[in-house]
Amino acid sequence: MTSSVHEFRGYDEVAAALADPCLVPEPAGPGPAGGMAWLRATVARFSAGDAHARRSALVAADLARLDPEALRRAAAAGGGDDPRLVVARAVADGLGFADPAAVAPAVVAVTAAYFGAAADAATDAAVAHLLAAAEEAGAGAAPAAGAPEEQAEAAANRVGILIQACDATARLVEHAARAAAEHPGAATAPVTALLAETLRHDPPVRAMRRVAAAATRVAGADIAAGDLVVLDIAAANRDSRAFPVTAGGAGPDDFDPHRTGPAPLTFGAEPRRCPGTDHALALAAGLLSAHPTGTAPATRGTTDTRDPAPAATTDTRDPAPAATTDTRDPAPAAPTDTRDTTEARDTAPADAAEADDAPVTDDRDPAEAVAAMVAHVLQLAETWTAWDGRPLPSEDRVYTPHKAIRRVADHLIDHLAELEARLVGEQAQPDHWHASMTTTPADLAPFTPDDLDEARSRLTRLARMWSNRLDTLTPDQLDRSPGTGWTFRQLAFHLTGSVYYADAVGDLTPPDGPR
Repeated sequence: MTSSVHEFRGYDEVAAALADPCLVPEPAGPGPAGGMAWLRATVARFSAGDAHARRSALVAADLARLDPEALRRAAAAGGGDDPRLVVARAVADGLGFADPAAVAPAVVAVTAAYFGAAADAATDAAVAHLLAAAEEAGAGAAPAAGAPEEQAEAAANRVGILIQACDATARLVEHAARAAAEHPGAATAPVTALLAETLRHDPPVRAMRRVAAAATRVAGADIAAGDLVVLDIAAANRDSRAFPVTAGGAGPDDFDPHRTGPAPLTFGAEPRRCPGTDHALALAAGLLSAHPTGTAPATRGTTDTRDPAPAATTDTRDPAPAATTDTRDPAPAAPTDTRDTTEARDTAPADAAEADDAPVTDDRDPAEAVAAMVAHVLQLAETWTAWDGRPLPSEDRVYTPHKAIRRVADHLIDHLAELEARLVGEQAQPDHWHASMTTTPADLAPFTPDDLDEARSRLTRLARMWSNRLDTLTPDQLDRSPGTGWTFRQLAFHLTGSVYYADAVGDLTPPDGPR
């Protein structure tokens, strides 16, 4: 099958793609009734056409039963508990679940699998529990219960509301709290303004994927049926054409809670605009009002899967036209993340630069762990001179040989700069990497033997710099490191996650052997 990957970064282009009814989320596969696969295949979230319209009506009916102001009060009264649990309890209570306190942990437990991670027997059991509770909660709701299959579909979409609200709101609160701590004036801004600018400046959803259900045309690009479309929400939200410099001098890359302009695209656009926008903002406002701004409770046990460089931003000034690249017979992507506008995580699975859970370390020498990562990357890179020029999809991104090398090098540089700054008592400089959501023209260039030589020289030297620095550190410096952040040992082991980039490209040895 012939297919292409199209990337859009500009505000108008992304808005047009979101509004195009021919571009739909990738469908979920079927599964046994009552399990996670069945749930994903039955919710509006992963549906299109008539099924999406029917299921969206079920979602709208349930959302109509939820008073945003009541949700705000419930979230504010949640205390210091995990925001996901607070949100799940508030929404479950509003929807009439018999035991919201018992429902909330089950919602948290199934969230990762709902958004594409592997599901196991425990996940399916939790889904079955939630579906039974959701069906009971809907028994007294209007419209009256229909046939068993209709009741099951309504219950599935009720569970979908719980999961999407839980995940999205917790991420938004984390990002807003970080903004309040990092940006002057943000902490004293009205909470509604803080949340609105957070949605633009640091969106909990940085990208979305769509597939073309039928041939269409967006921003001058012809998109064939079956093509993959990657929408860079983070870049669109910082497009200088949509968000020019303000009267106060704030550019699109600056955080300004008093900014005016178009709505960010984080909650999507019609016909698939998030129907729970007001509810999510009310819950987030309640959570933030319950704590001093910037100190909202952490979401425990989650992984912030942004790119390895913390809070990576995308420079969207004068964005180039959307890249359109031929990807005939692409290698199968990792489990696809088809989350829409109500979810709130980014999607590079191996990367967790600012996760609440610290990187796992082992008894290896940290310098050897970094060197082993670079050796793995370069071993794969030896096969990349055979690359045929077609970007390779992975999650909601695409990778090429040059892009993989760029991201590995950026990661090594970023955390080495952090380490050196902390050793001399300085704050680490904020990074402004274009990161994985941007595919530059240079990334699309052929990967030649000379490029391989350059990559070897660059990465082996960076690995040696890490080795030399780590070898000078005492055990106390490695494990009780100065400054704020992970220990230096944890930083080194975090770097090993950079194999993700190389693995996304993979071994490109031709079937008939090396060329």
